Amino acid sequence: MTGAIRVIRGIGWTMIWAGVLIFAFLAWQLWGTGLITSAEQNAATEEVDTYFDEVRSELDEEGGEAPDQPETVPITEDGLVDEGSIEFEGPAVLTNEPIPGTGEAFAVISFPSLGATTNTGDAALDDLVNDGLTFVVREGEDLGNLRRGPGHYAQSPVPGQWGNAAIAGHRTTYGAPFNRLDEIRAGDPIIVETAIGTHVYVVRDPRTIHEETRMIDVGDDAGWMAVDATSLWVVDPLEGAFLTLTTCHPEFSSRQRLVVVAELVSGPNARYFAEQGAA
Repeated sequence: MTGAIRVIRGIGWTMIWAGVLIFAFLAWQLWGTGLITSAEQNAATEEVDTYFDEVRSELDEEGGEAPDQPETVPITEDGLVDEGSIEFEGPAVLTNEPIPGTGEAFAVISFPSLGATTNTGDAALDDLVNDGLTFVVREGEDLGNLRRGPGHYAQSPVPGQWGNAAIAGHRTTYGAPFNRLDEIRAGDPIIVETAIGTHVYVVRDPRTIHEETRMIDVGDDAGWMAVDATSLWVVDPLEGAFLTLTTCHPEFSSRQRLVVVAELVSGPNARYFAEQGAA
């Protein structure tokens, strides 16, 4: 065997093994990391239940009038929230929530419209949550937390409070909890449970909240917008009770951000906020 043939064969084997390693790395990124996040989410389910019990116990000790807790959500035949049929019951009180510690599992977010079942009519809140895609949320949007599931922007308010509560999540790796955000439509419900109760948000056409000139694209069903990856203004404070979700866009790229904006319509503080806004 000549020296030239040995070199060519060596290059060939090097390229083959390089391809194998690249494929293995991609497989790990797309599927292996998901196993890690799945295990983390399973553990977080118990953690968040413990957190709820502890905070609720503290709130009970402080006393005060209990806020309204919705049991159903009116849903149209198209699977959208029928906001005109929402009725508030109970006192218009404001219940503040403690700020969770960094990395703490403190909330559960559900996407009923991305589940296999479409609930209609006066849908039970439990059914909407159980039939939808559901994830435990941790405090903090750093990479370590996002590898464990969706992470709450620490500088934003907790969901269910006044302002712009923001949550980030991976789209293609580590369980890809926000992989299907591009399927969200304006009018879809997003449900977030925290220690003080369950909060129902309705997805808004982002053009009714933000300036369209700052957007790169808007979803066909007006459920999301695409913005530049450096557009931190999407998590800036808003006048109202809003929820902002962010993830990478387009899929398999981080050149842009896909953003969903939703507004609180039902939950422990919803009536209080509605009356304050009407005043």
